[in-house]
Amino acid sequence: MEKAQKRLELIRQALNKLWEKAKEDGVVTEDEKAIIDAVTESLEVYESVFDKAVEDNIITPEERNELLDLEEKMYSDSYFTAMRDNILTEEEALLLKTLMLTINPKSDVSWLDVDLKKNE
Repeated sequence: MEKAQKRLELIRQALNKLWEKAKEDGVVTEDEKAIIDAVTESLEVYESVFDKAVEDNIITPEERNELLDLEEKMYSDSYFTAMRDNILTEEEALLLKTLMLTINPKSDVSWLDVDLKKNE
């Protein structure tokens, strides 16, 4: 259960870092806000499932798998939000990389660079 709690904290940290990154240039664009909103919505669902899972102080394998699925859904929802206009900007890619690398520093985010190159 401690590992799941740590994962939840990492997701919360990631959301805070997304806001920091988006504000670095002094402007939070609509696209950046949309990504942050998608992550916020995903986090709310994740927290709800997490809270229910820890009610009995045991996270079952099924509950753990559901949490992992929600985390993957958060990644995909944020990616598809960024790509809704079929353009991945550097700012959007930075947010996606920040999200993934904050939660899992060993994540391979190089595939986002491929999407960026398509925009050139």
